[in-house]
Amino acid sequence: MVFSVGSSFRAAPPEVMGDNRLNLPREGRDPFWEACERLSAALQPYDVVFFPDGTLRPDTLTVDDLGRYRTLVLAGCAWLTGRQAELLGRYLDAGGRLVACGPVGENLDPGARQRLLGHPGTRAVGPYDLALDLLDGGPQVALADGATDAALTLQAVGDGAALHLVRYDYDPEADRVPVLDRLVLDVRLAFEPAGATAHSPDGALSATLEPAAGGRTRVVLAGAGVYGIVHLVPGKGR
Repeated sequence: MVFSVGSSFRAAPPEVMGDNRLNLPREGRDPFWEACERLSAALQPYDVVFFPDGTLRPDTLTVDDLGRYRTLVLAGCAWLTGRQAELLGRYLDAGGRLVACGPVGENLDPGARQRLLGHPGTRAVGPYDLALDLLDGGPQVALADGATDAALTLQAVGDGAALHLVRYDYDPEADRVPVLDRLVLDVRLAFEPAGATAHSPDGALSATLEPAAGGRTRVVLAGAGVYGIVHLVPGKGR
C-alpha cells in the first residue's frame, strides 16, 4: 500500500454539503474526490486516511501509521490541526513524500506551514493537478495488456501481499461482467515474489508471473471475472 489521500473536515454550512437524503454530492469540483477518481481510473491502489478535526474526534494517528505509505496526497486539506502539521513534518523528515493539491494548512502559523510546503519532500500543485508522475516511484500498477474498468488494491498480508481486483465492465445485454481471457498488470512490490495463487468465486481465475522492466513484476491473469484475489508470495527481499 503506497498511496494515501488525506482530508480534514470541519463543520461546514449546508450550502457546501451534499444531500445525503438523495445521495447527491455537493455542487462543484472537489480536490479530494477528483484525486480519488484519478487514482481509481489509473488502477492505482490507495488508502484514504481521514484527519479528524481534533475536537469532536482527537488526533490519534502516529508517524508509524503514515510511514506505511511512500506518498501522501493532501487533497482538500486547507485546515490542519497543529498536531497533524507536526505529524506530517515528522513523516517528511523520515523520508516520506507529500503531494499538496491546493491549499494546505492555511490556518497554521507561517512557520509551520512553510515547514510542510517548503520541505524537499513536498510537491505543491493546483487543487486538480494530481498526476501519477508526482508519486514517489511513479504508478505502482501499470496495465500492460488488456482493458478493463476496475478497482484494484494491494494489501500486505503475513506471507506476502494480496492483490484484489473488482471489475465494473457490466454488459447489460448479457446481464453479466464478461470474463477476460487475458489481463496483464505490471506491479511494483516491496519484495520479489516467488509465486502467485489466484482465488475467485467461480474458481476460474488463474495467475502467472513474468519478469518486467524497472524492477516490477508482471502478473498475467486469465479467466478474470467480476472479482478475484491474487496472493503474491515473496521469494527474496528486494
